[in-house]
Amino acid sequence: MWIGEGLQKLEISLLEEAEVVCGISRVLSTLNNSASLNDALQRLLKSSYESIESLLNLESGSDESLKLYTSAYAAAHRDCIRALHRLGTYINELSGPGFPATIGEESFLRVLAHFWPLLERLFVSQHMQDSDLAVAACKALTQAIKAGGGHFSSLLPNVMTAASSNFFSFQTHVCFIKLATVTIEEFGHEKNCGPLFIDTFRLFTAAEATSSLNSSYACDQEPDLAEAYMNFTSTFIRSCPEEVVAAADFLLEASLSKASICCTVMHRGAALAAMSYISCKLS
Repeated sequence: MWIGEGLQKLEISLLEEAEVVCGISRVLSTLNNSASLNDALQRLLKSSYESIESLLNLESGSDESLKLYTSAYAAAHRDCIRALHRLGTYINELSGPGFPATIGEESFLRVLAHFWPLLERLFVSQHMQDSDLAVAACKALTQAIKAGGGHFSSLLPNVMTAASSNFFSFQTHVCFIKLATVTIEEFGHEKNCGPLFIDTFRLFTAAEATSSLNSSYACDQEPDLAEAYMNFTSTFIRSCPEEVVAAADFLLEASLSKASICCTVMHRGAALAAMSYISCKLS
């Protein structure tokens, strides 16, 4: 507990910090009742919640404070990224085989009750213009979605809105497309979510950045975007019911021309993602 509570003050890398958190989680998994585990997690995650809140509290009515990038903001920015990584790692560990299912699930819900409101505020803040912070927030939410399963069903509209609106605002941040891809992979089978996923697909396709992927040169200039968008489209086909895929046929046809172009690019990841999409579309 002493090590875990002091992690924020240690000058270590994110990888080293994740290894320490995994070690702490293995110790926590030996606790045989949820009350003890919840108390331990509350103590361990207190500094993480406070770090995210500190960054959110720096936001003012204008973005001048962000443009100035003061030393206070730099420190809060760094602490928030580390806090998000710790939260994501703890959440991921709670869903692992080391924790009894009932104890891990109850503790996950308690963490989610504190974590989600903060993350939701972060996603609608000006701080999302920073790519490192956006990646950390999307990764933490991705880990929570994978760990939480059905507990995220009621939050899906909020998650997809966060992904699509933020990508529309910051179209160099492909982490938002990757977040939506994981969400569809986890929940695409739910027919009632079809209209939500189609609407997200439509917004991604209509964005200026993806609309410009109309030549090999353009795709080579933005290979990460091309790869992320192609992976999203193929995941949509693989994960959603046939009737949902059929309803999005006009979007899939528009994406098919982009995929045929992406197949010729030099970036291997983008080309393979495009080939995977074409295979899904034609099968």
